[in-house]
Amino acid sequence: MDKKKIIPIVVVMAIIAVVSSALIPVSAAYTYNRQNAVNYAVDNWNSNVPGSWWFNSHGGDCTNFVSWCLNEGGWPMRGLSYSTNYQWYMYGNPWPYSNSWTCADDFSKFLAIYSGRGYARSLAHHPWNEYFETGDIVQIDKDNNGRWDHTMIVTGINGDEMYMTYHTTNTLNKPLTQVISETLDDYPNARFMGYHLEDSFGW
Repeated sequence: MDKKKIIPIVVVMAIIAVVSSALIPVSAAYTYNRQNAVNYAVDNWNSNVPGSWWFNSHGGDCTNFVSWCLNEGGWPMRGLSYSTNYQWYMYGNPWPYSNSWTCADDFSKFLAIYSGRGYARSLAHHPWNEYFETGDIVQIDKDNNGRWDHTMIVTGINGDEMYMTYHTTNTLNKPLTQVISETLDDYPNARFMGYHLEDSFGW
């Protein structure tokens, strides 16, 4: 083959490679700052956060509150450019927002299945301080119907006791054993799940 023809072909292929790489999202590394998430929860447990005014009158503000805590801890939003299961965002007050930002069940799927930012971990593991850290998440399925109803953030751990902070109703550092006991009084079949969040993760 003529060398004069080879050079332009190589140049064209190189240009295509550069352009293609620019179109492919690069996996970025993120760090979860647990203390920032906890600080936000403690500072805002009894205050409205963006969207609270809406969600308090439409089923509850618990997951919206926890989402803002995680965002403050370094979780980046995922927007409309992603398929529904991979979205997690709130760009307004509250609109527009994804179901995963505010609905406990959708949030659990994003967290444990689609995001790579954490994973489910049974609360049956004891002592809790060996399996969980502050900034981790606990959810409740009150009716044991396969759908999570309530989301809380761990804002303290002392041995085999974890302290939960959440909205709906506004609560600061309530012992998880008490949360479980009181929930079971009203919902005898309720189930509970913890989620351990990754300290670093890709996009």
